[in-house]
Amino acid sequence: MMMMLRYESGRRVEAVLLACNPWTMRVAIGDEDDTAELRFVDGCWVTDEGVSIEVESLLAIPDTDVSRFCANMQPAAGAAARAGTSA
Repeated sequence: MMMMLRYESGRRVEAVLLACNPWTMRVAIGDEDDTAELRFVDGCWVTDEGVSIEVESLLAIPDTDVSRFCANMQPAAGAAARAGTSA
């Protein structure tokens, strides 16, 4: 999956989801040399340094089976709707 991530600072980056389960995900971020592991803590995805990251969008890579995709991986609008707010 291709992803658009937004850091607390407002910085946006493109990333590729490499692996995930309901509590962690491994992503390759376009401008970084190494992969990053994000953890799902208290309803938010956070880096190892504790920085919150919002998943703004998801786009399936053609010919990729996403039928068993992680339930926690939803764009910001979906998260806001579940929280009772508008995005």
